[in-house]
Amino acid sequence: MAILKFGPTVTGLRGTVAGSMFSANKAGPYVRAWSRSANRRTPSQTNVRSILAHAAGLWRAEDSGDRDDWDTWAALPAQARTNSLGQEYFLSGFQWYTALNIRLQLMGRDWRSVYPSSDYPAAPPITAVTVTESGVGGTMAAYYPNLTFDDFDLVWSLAVTQGLGQQSTLSGFYDIKRDMAPGATVTYSGAGFRDVVGYVVAGNSYHSRLYRQTTDGMRSAPTSVYSVAV
Repeated sequence: MAILKFGPTVTGLRGTVAGSMFSANKAGPYVRAWSRSANRRTPSQTNVRSILAHAAGLWRAEDSGDRDDWDTWAALPAQARTNSLGQEYFLSGFQWYTALNIRLQLMGRDWRSVYPSSDYPAAPPITAVTVTESGVGGTMAAYYPNLTFDDFDLVWSLAVTQGLGQQSTLSGFYDIKRDMAPGATVTYSGAGFRDVVGYVVAGNSYHSRLYRQTTDGMRSAPTSVYSVAV
């Protein structure tokens, strides 16, 4: 489904219409033929599908007062979101209930029946990510120098683009690591990375988004870092 922004004429279009994908980049609006992306069946995605399948039933089983509280909380100004055309919108209480509990379940935390009590945490102060190709067939090692998370959980998402020509990207991100309150410098390597984004290739671009997440699922804005694998 496309997003439309109307003015004296149509001033913005995002999404898919009749087999065409509308978007924009630094050069301006563009359109291309739509193609279905690969359906990667990573353990994380399989877990998300399972949680989604049960969320509606669990929501109906919640106390009506708790459901009303979720709706009230979801309508607060702090929960406003902005779409790709700069328009403000709000999720429903059920949508927040589902989204936050997916985050908590994937982190290994308990299902939450009541709306969050914490505020949005600050984005982590990361300045560098190192990605290294090494080993037979290409293995991966990446680390965040001198970064601690205190009492926050960690979520690391990554997108990969070929070569050096694209230093930023808005799509193709996959969560490759989650740690419950790590409280120390973060290091990651191994086959789990390859299961999601493939082997590290020297010279390719790696786009990291790192989030702090509270114990009730509230997630910070991402800190984005561009790296080139060596």
